[in-house]
Amino acid sequence: MAREWTAEQQKAINLTGGGILVSAAAGSGKTAVLVERIITRITKAEAPVPADKLLVATFTNAAAAEMRSRVDLRLRELLAEKPGDPFLERQLLLLQKAKICTIDAFFSSLVRENFERLGISPSLRIGEDSELSDLRAGAMDTALEQCYAGGTPEFLAAAEYFGERDDRALSEEALRLFDKTRSLPHPERWFAAQDAAYGDHVP
Repeated sequence: MAREWTAEQQKAINLTGGGILVSAAAGSGKTAVLVERIITRITKAEAPVPADKLLVATFTNAAAAEMRSRVDLRLRELLAEKPGDPFLERQLLLLQKAKICTIDAFFSSLVRENFERLGISPSLRIGEDSELSDLRAGAMDTALEQCYAGGTPEFLAAAEYFGERDDRALSEEALRLFDKTRSLPHPERWFAAQDAAYGDHVP
């Protein structure tokens, strides 16, 4: 039984000719809509997109695996309706080569494929969480040393505010701000808003 889509979902599935941005709450069917959008593009009668030309970037490996599995399932459902259809069978085969992966995995593969042009080692890999944590800690220690050496009034005031015995609270706050601002499209605007709201006072 075919799923019934809302007008907004159907628009997101069928719209072509440019980029689209879909904003919806958790559990509203975003993944299902994206899967159907993919199926629509690779099975349309005129100028279908070969499944191995897909690029679907997600934030986690689990999400990537789920997306690939759901697209595979939908293709198999269509194939069950048209047993032996050579076009669907080929798309199912090409799907195994589709780039449905995390954002960092995609860029990692892009770098490895073009390492000679970039002048870097082809053995580049994505760091483990423990390695990245050590790198963050080391970078924070270096940054604090440089800030203490500079001794600006603003930094010394922040250091005094966040910690009496050590720099743990200051480091945690700096990393919190780092994580927050790296997810913003215009972090400079966020900082400007903070300056306007707090002025010279430490929040």
